[in-house]
Parts: sequence; C-alpha cells; structure tokens
Amino acid sequence: MIRIVLLIYLWAGASAAADERLSGVTTWMYQLQGLDEPAAWGRLAATDYDMLVLEPGQNFAGWAYGTGAMVRALRHKPDGSRRVLLAYVNIGQAEDYRDYWRPDWVAPVRRRRGVPSFLIPADPDGWPGNYPVAYWDPRWQAVWLGPGGIVSDLVRLGFDGVWLDWVGAYDHGPVRAAAAADGVSPEGEMIGLIERLVAAGRDVDRHFLVVPQSAVYLLDADPSRYLRAIDGLGVEDIWFSGEGDADWSDPAGGKAGQRQRRVCGRSHVSSPRGCRSFR
Repeated sequence: MIRIVLLIYLWAGASAAADERLSGVTTWMYQLQGLDEPAAWGRLAATDYDMLVLEPGQNFAGWAYGTGAMVRALRHKPDGSRRVLLAYVNIGQAEDYRDYWRPDWVAPVRRRRGVPSFLIPADPDGWPGNYPVAYWDPRWQAVWLGPGGIVSDLVRLGFDGVWLDWVGAYDHGPVRAAAAADGVSPEGEMIGLIERLVAAGRDVDRHFLVVPQSAVYLLDADPSRYLRAIDGLGVEDIWFSGEGDADWSDPAGGKAGQRQRRVCGRSHVSSPRGCRSFR
C-alpha cells in the first residue's frame, strides 16, 4: 500500500506575491505520468484545481513533448481564473533519460562513481536511470543555472516556479560521504544550490516560486537562511510496499487498488482545511 500526504506550508516571511498565490491554493494535483498525451491536458484543464505540479517533458531525450503547449492549455481554470503551475524537477539526482545526459557520461556502479565524477551510486528507491549527485559540483549546477539552464527554460515556458524533488539528497549516506571527501557541508551546499535556483528563476521572472518537497530537517541547518530562500514546503509521508519501477497497475508495485493520496492546502501553518482524498 502506498499513501502519500502532501501539505503546503506558507509563512509570513514569504514574498507578498508568493503568499497571495500560494495561500489561495486549497486543492491541487500532482501528475508526473501520461502528460505526453494532449488528451491528458484536456482532462486536467477541465478540473477546478487551484494548482498543478507537472512533469515538464521538453528535455526528455527520447519522448519529448510540448511543455509550452501544455502550460498554455492548463494556465486557467474553467471559470477563467489563473492557476499556479509548478514544474517538478529533480535537483538531487541525474536522470539518464534527459537531454542533458551526454553520450560520454557513464553511470556509477556499486561503490564507484560515474563519469562525470559528480554521479554517485545509487538510488535508494530503486528507480532505474536515476543517480544521486554531488550537487555542489559546478558541472551539475551548470545544468540548471544561467541563461541556457533548465530553470530559465522553465520560466520561459510559462511555469510560475519549480517543485524541487530530492532536496533530501543532503541526508543520503553516499552523498554525505562524498561531501566529507570534498570538505563541504551537505546541508549548506543544498541551501546554496536552492538559493542559486531562486536567483536564476528571478532573473527571468521576479515572482518565481520555489517549493521543495520534504527534507523538512534541512530547516535545522540554517532556518532563517532556508526560509528566506523558499516560498513554501511540501511535506510527503509515505508508507509503501512493492518495487519502485513497477508499472502503476502491476501488483509488484504494492496494493494498487488501495493507494490513496490526501491533498491539503495550508496557510501560515494553520490547522489543515480543504483537504481532499482520492484513490
């Protein structure tokens, strides 16, 4: 069984523009699969969700799809009001199915790093083609930052901001070992990367939003600095069984018929309201 609880926390320290948009979110949807089919956009467009977290597909190496067209199709709800659209991105892992993965890159194996050397073994959840990274390495950060980086591309495609996955890489054992070998703080370097992502986004759109997923205890490292950098925090709790790379309907993925996701909107860490559960 897989159960996911995703909550958005906001705080008074967030920018006025961020607070206005995110504090109005009471229902939202998180979809990472099936978005290469325009029919899926139509189904999402017909919903009343205030916010959508979506997998951008313009940089899939083998099956890229029209991310800009998807954003335009989903920008407004049926009543004409504007939705918040966040792009799901994995900043703590390299994915070998993205177009930034170069032909001369070599995946890490067991305890040996890959090429480039910022590729670290191994994904603890068993997702194929996903490799933790030494995210403080300038070569990895160059994938995301600058005029030609992924962040600026996502802003130009129309996203309001990014939803950051694998922020918790700072607490992954092999990553921590690599940080110790390089003489850097894994917590400090992760906050630093997020700060640079924010700056890259706001170079294009000064209202660019950044919402990390989970990694709550990163707040312990430097709470004021971390809170200044981000606009919200998604908290994910998972109880699961099964294999990470199993097909959605495959029994090996767990008891698919019992999967449930509970989605809530929160403002200023008040008690949860507007929660929706669906199977």
